[in-house]
Amino acid sequence: MSAQSVARLPSHDPARRLRGPGALSRSGGVRALFPGRAFTTAVLVGIAVALATFAALVMLAPRLGQFARPGPVVTALSEGSPWPSPVPIIRSSELWFATTPAPGVWAELKLVLDNPLRAGAANPTKTTILVSGTLMEDFRVRSTEPKLLTQPRRRPDGRYALVFPAPLPESLNWFRVFLEARRSTPRPLSLGFMLDGSQNLAEEPPTAVHVFYADRQSDPFMVVPEPLVGWVPGQAGSAFPILVLYAVAIGTIAAAGCVAAFWIVRR
Repeated sequence: MSAQSVARLPSHDPARRLRGPGALSRSGGVRALFPGRAFTTAVLVGIAVALATFAALVMLAPRLGQFARPGPVVTALSEGSPWPSPVPIIRSSELWFATTPAPGVWAELKLVLDNPLRAGAANPTKTTILVSGTLMEDFRVRSTEPKLLTQPRRRPDGRYALVFPAPLPESLNWFRVFLEARRSTPRPLSLGFMLDGSQNLAEEPPTAVHVFYADRQSDPFMVVPEPLVGWVPGQAGSAFPILVLYAVAIGTIAAAGCVAAFWIVRR
């Protein structure tokens, strides 16, 4: 009799209550799927991984490269002349690399010349761009825009003269020289110009050429490490298979993470 009475008493065991219907909603979704120890371990491991990743980035970022610094404004005046200028002057001079310098890498030398002179009899007949003597040693000229009137020639002062057609009067004039690097460390360039056929115009002093990297302009936070960027241009034959394997590895890791997450949730 006593045994039957004990059997009829309602159970106060909380573990048995969790086994009944609606136990998942009463105990909470996350706690029901994960045991207390597993949940705590997962949180601690996530925090540890985040801290380790942050520490690795802090230590490796200065060695892999620097954050891209903002370059000079394109319309900046190198000599502090007013706008508009009363005399012809170089408004901007830039050297753009497709990537970091390496043999075979393409580059582009851009020059913006402001010619405020009016059309008339005293207009210049040619535009002579004077570049550093190291240009032909560090680069190979592929083409120019507009086309050169004569082949580049070396002057007695060591600089090279690139002779272009006359500039347009009362307008900005763009000159482009498409180059190919011959060495990994090209020396700094400077530019000057002369307007042939125009009187009372002195030769302008050389101005420094500002260097830009196209890949760094599009990747300001240095996501791609600098050593990798400098290594890829010289490895045209082997870089593609390596990049394919890298992409496959990243995709495999992402797929494995998704599978593991679904497997944990279904448990």
